Amino acid sequence: CVFPTRTAVRNRSSVDSLLNSTTLVAHSINRVELLTSDALQRFGNALVRSGQLVLRQAKYANDKRPIDEDCDCPTCKHYTRAYLHSIVNREELACHLVSMHNIAYQLRLMGDARQAIIDNTFPTFVTEFVKAAHPGQAVPQWVIEALASVG
Repeated sequence: CVFPTRTAVRNRSSVDSLLNSTTLVAHSINRVELLTSDALQRFGNALVRSGQLVLRQAKYANDKRPIDEDCDCPTCKHYTRAYLHSIVNREELACHLVSMHNIAYQLRLMGDARQAIIDNTFPTFVTEFVKAAHPGQAVPQWVIEALASVG
């Protein structure tokens, strides 16, 4: 995968998914406004490597784990899925806590993408990201085409 060296900042706003933002990185877009986190946190959806946790689902009522055990954001350090489940759609605090986690997740994802570019391992990074986000599913054709267009 060859990435052009540029000093100019290339922007793309109003991206609606992490998969979109990851493919944009492959196209040397280095500023992405991701709309997903705001929409997700309003409904208690937290971003994780395998996609999303819908914290309002009953299966999280007694789950004492953090949203993401590999995340060091304040939400994951101090709150459990069970607690977040109990306040989602009831208290404004839930929106703030889930939003903090989602932003931390996105920052970590883009930092990992940046490091993969530096290490010249970006194709492997994207492959692993897509497989984790779509376990047992075929990679969407638009992703294959978008990544093929940059080598």
